[in-house]
Amino acid sequence: MTCTTFADGLTICTSGPTIVLAEEVEDDERWCFGCRKRVRYLLTLEGSREPSHYEPTWSARCPNGCGDRASGGFWYVHWNGGDEA
Repeated sequence: MTCTTFADGLTICTSGPTIVLAEEVEDDERWCFGCRKRVRYLLTLEGSREPSHYEPTWSARCPNGCGDRASGGFWYVHWNGGDEA
């Protein structure tokens, strides 16, 4: 557990994100504006090992190190079935 104490005396302790489901390769390719080609993004599910009020969250990144530079933003394209219009 990591704790941070601020100047006003407030202390916040967190367990930090832990990879729950390590990199899963996406089924469909999408355009990456970082490396300028179609790639299969790596999906990662992150959560906490400790009990938490927050659900695990998905993130995505280009396998070539560009980060999330999908056409229209990863989540916009993903949740609309790949259509940008």
